[in-house]
Amino acid sequence: MTGQAVVVAFGESAVFAIVALCAGEFLLSRAELLVGRALGGAVVRDRAPSATRLGSALLVGFGTEGYVGVGLGLARIFSWISLVIAALVVVAVGRGVLRRYAAAARHLSLRTVDPLIGLGLAGVAILVLANAQAALAPPTQTDELSYHLPQAEVIVHTHRLPLTLGGHYFYGNLPKLMEVLYAEALAVSDDFPLTHLVHLMIVCSFLIFLYGTMRRFFGRNAGLLAVLFVLLYGDFLENATTALIDAAGVSYEIGSLLAFASWVEGRRPEDAARSALMIAFALSVKYTRTPSATVTRSILSTSGTRASATSPIEA
Repeated sequence: MTGQAVVVAFGESAVFAIVALCAGEFLLSRAELLVGRALGGAVVRDRAPSATRLGSALLVGFGTEGYVGVGLGLARIFSWISLVIAALVVVAVGRGVLRRYAAAARHLSLRTVDPLIGLGLAGVAILVLANAQAALAPPTQTDELSYHLPQAEVIVHTHRLPLTLGGHYFYGNLPKLMEVLYAEALAVSDDFPLTHLVHLMIVCSFLIFLYGTMRRFFGRNAGLLAVLFVLLYGDFLENATTALIDAAGVSYEIGSLLAFASWVEGRRPEDAARSALMIAFALSVKYTRTPSATVTRSILSTSGTRASATSPIEA
């Protein structure tokens, strides 16, 4: 790739991330209100910009972007024009979110960071950049060339999301969230690097959420160490730099379980909302996340019923 093509690819991925942040914050805030009411009127306490909030908003936002594409595909109006219009609407509605995160970013300072933490942050940055560079390589994996990218191209060229149950070599009974996201990337860029970068950004969003959650439980050092361990897991990151779907599915699944653990620890409605949304997106990637969804839903439902039963007494 030429230097100009690399700059364009990273610029397009940044736009995807900005739209995802706006969409994710919008959906999260609504889901938190609903969950708070379901849990007996619990109050949301964690809406300020933080690593946990940023990571969860991005994860939910990328999933929301995929479902916007699903809606456009079902309406048979999937095209780069409709995607751009949808993105402009999302950013216009969420411009306050961008201002809030920009204000928070201005208060960040690395001058007071412990040297050991600084070394860890440098390691994280190097590993992320190395994987971002790897994501620019042409597609070579069998499944991305045989299934995921061809399905995305069908959506782009037909402008609709077909019901693929037979008569072809696709696994027609699988969900299509990642394929739709890849179709969106192909529609606006007309080349493969953005599909790889979208997958990698979902994983990076998970890493941000992982850091924030582990910091809440065990402190900043443990959070950074957890991120480094994941970044050193070669098979996982290799998958994340392709147009496969497994790393994204795992990110949503583990993210949901982490959010659920946070909810068990603090009974915060925002954590329950994050867990529910992330496991929903995990199932939209692949059905193999069903056991996690079943367990999480059962416990949340039981706890919600108990909260409803006890709230009048507490009042």
